[in-house]
Amino acid sequence: MAELIKSEWERLWLKKSTWLCFSAIPFMVYAAISYYTKKNMVISQTSPEYTNFLNFPVAALQEQLISAVNVFLILFVVLSITEEYRSGQLRMVMIRRYNIREILSAKYIVILTAMFLFLLCYFIFSFIEGYIFLPKNNTTRFFFREDIFLAKDAVIYCLKYYLLAFATMIAVASMCIFVSLISRSTTVAVGANIAIVLFLAMGTEIVKIFAQILGCAPPAKIMFSSIIHIQYKGIYFLLSGSKLNLWIMFIILVYTAVFSMFSYLYLRRKDSFM
Repeated sequence: MAELIKSEWERLWLKKSTWLCFSAIPFMVYAAISYYTKKNMVISQTSPEYTNFLNFPVAALQEQLISAVNVFLILFVVLSITEEYRSGQLRMVMIRRYNIREILSAKYIVILTAMFLFLLCYFIFSFIEGYIFLPKNNTTRFFFREDIFLAKDAVIYCLKYYLLAFATMIAVASMCIFVSLISRSTTVAVGANIAIVLFLAMGTEIVKIFAQILGCAPPAKIMFSSIIHIQYKGIYFLLSGSKLNLWIMFIILVYTAVFSMFSYLYLRRKDSFM
């Protein structure tokens, strides 16, 4: 299995798209800096919305996580699974002693490892570029927290945020892998995955609209049933000690477990076909 994982890791880095995704990190970070620099001009420094180099890694990831980072994850999944699965390239690997479930498990591990490395690079560039271009305050604040963070505590908070972000990406990856397996082409897989992500993102907005019409607050558990909404706001709630913590963690586990099981059952049924 270790040899198979090593082989899949090498195959991933032979793709130009992988290098392009990682090369985009410094530019994504700088684009976020430009946005928050302008935003800082009209925000008080005591507001959690005010961005300095200490809270910038979190601010920079929050918006990109539900958009660009998810798109990169979808590309990794589709190019590693759908393209090779539907083109017959996996049959060449299966000539060796591995079955389809072992191959897909190795791909799953490699994709998640690549995304972990992506987040690590994003975290490092966020701190470096944030330190260069943003205010160098000694303290900072984060959403849904009343306390003021010193530098050391802010770094720890950012690390926790990125680890929880990675947990949500495992859930999204599990969903995307299943969708990519059942898709008949790379184009269909990309379109279907992006459509599902958009639906999960827009669904919470629709719930908000109906709640406003009815004159009530949107049900929190329904809102946080969307893994995309968890990526957007749920991580802040997890780090604030919210009463919704158990529900949010439950939903992350459900996405991961359910779609992993669907993929396993699908591959088990398709083994004879492959």
